[in-house]
Amino acid sequence: MIEKIDATERLVRLQKKDRFSDRLMFGAAPTYWCKACDDITIFKLNWRKAFEPSGIEDEFNKAMGKLMAWEQEYCNFHCRICNQPVRCVYDINEFAMSSYHYYPTTIYLYQQGQLTSAV
Repeated sequence: MIEKIDATERLVRLQKKDRFSDRLMFGAAPTYWCKACDDITIFKLNWRKAFEPSGIEDEFNKAMGKLMAWEQEYCNFHCRICNQPVRCVYDINEFAMSSYHYYPTTIYLYQQGQLTSAV
């Protein structure tokens, strides 16, 4: 089963774009806080290695739906302590040529041992 969570509930070290905006963007090191083990994991944006087994990846793709090309992206990673699969979806904004801001929107968590789609 995939749990959908607002990104601001689990991502730490986010910063405001400027003093006029309430929208938060990733800082220098994207960091996830795991509620299950109460630890943080630093992860890389654009890391799209598929989860194993493929049924887990299929569950994430089904829960996430289709993203808007060039405007949204996702990354996959595992909590460094409890190894829970996590997917972070974020918006991309090119504010100058080849210069980007990344705005986290949603976190998807895979609940261990509850694979629901049979492949």
